Amino acid sequence: MSEEHLTDGWEPDLPVSDTLLRRFLFNLTAFHEVPAAAAGARTLRRDDFTAADLGRPAAMHNAATLLRPLPFDRPGDTLDAVEDFFGGGRGEAYLWSAWPTPDLRPRGWVLEGHPPLLLRPPGSQPPPPGAPPGLRVERVTGVAGLRDWERVAVDGFPYRELQPYRPRCWTSRSWPTSGCGCGSATRATGPSAWAACSWTPGWPRSRSG
Repeated sequence: MSEEHLTDGWEPDLPVSDTLLRRFLFNLTAFHEVPAAAAGARTLRRDDFTAADLGRPAAMHNAATLLRPLPFDRPGDTLDAVEDFFGGGRGEAYLWSAWPTPDLRPRGWVLEGHPPLLLRPPGSQPPPPGAPPGLRVERVTGVAGLRDWERVAVDGFPYRELQPYRPRCWTSRSWPTSGCGCGSATRATGPSAWAACSWTPGWPRSRSG
């Protein structure tokens, strides 16, 4: 008698739109892949995770994103593949997981935090109540806009290994100046960053996950 397969909701052939969390994970994957592809850097896509390595210190985009929970009885296979991808890298890398993981400290990873799942209304719908007055989100175009976006990212998060900020310390001359998916949030008082994170510099002994 054949056993019926019961879906767990994370099979690779499921549509991205299957759940809100699945949409979030694939959007996060694109967030990491697009800058890496624009810079001609390395990316990897598998059924269980994706990864991108800019090849320079910039931990936010040197990242692996789990596309399904780690197998509870053998998480090492996936983690080995993630670490092999980043072997010999420069700076730090993030491991993004939407689910609890085993204690990864014995492997050299350091817990960075528990970021929220952010939801933005699609299309032209107005922002939810509580948005700061004067907030404007616009697509980055042109060299000046790309430099503003880069400075906000480096100083706002902050990327300590890239400070003090210098133009092109994160991006490169090969990056396109439009169409690369960057966004800039501004207020009447000037550019502002909406979040902060920190980590201990160093690779491979300090990794954020």
